[in-house]
Amino acid sequence: MEAKDLFSISKRLFYKVKWEGEYFHIGQLPHKDIDTLMHTISNYFQSDSVHLILDRQHSKTISLTALHSFLQTSDENFVLWDEHFNSSIDYHSIGVFRKGRIS
Repeated sequence: MEAKDLFSISKRLFYKVKWEGEYFHIGQLPHKDIDTLMHTISNYFQSDSVHLILDRQHSKTISLTALHSFLQTSDENFVLWDEHFNSSIDYHSIGVFRKGRIS
């Protein structure tokens, strides 16, 4: 799927997500707790790849290995979706994230 399509689907579905509880704080680079975030992502999605939504030009489907590398160097805002756009993780550059599902 092309970046603009992933972005468009994410934007349309984002407001239908029922968020689970509060934001989790994991810090910012260079103190970001990447291991905790990756553990949460792996357990939440239970898949080898996710849709990484950055913007209209740079959204893509990415493996968890590549996502780990991305997280080590980036503090951008992003949204992750499972392959069917049912579950999401919303990360903010201030070092917080939240999890949710479309119900």
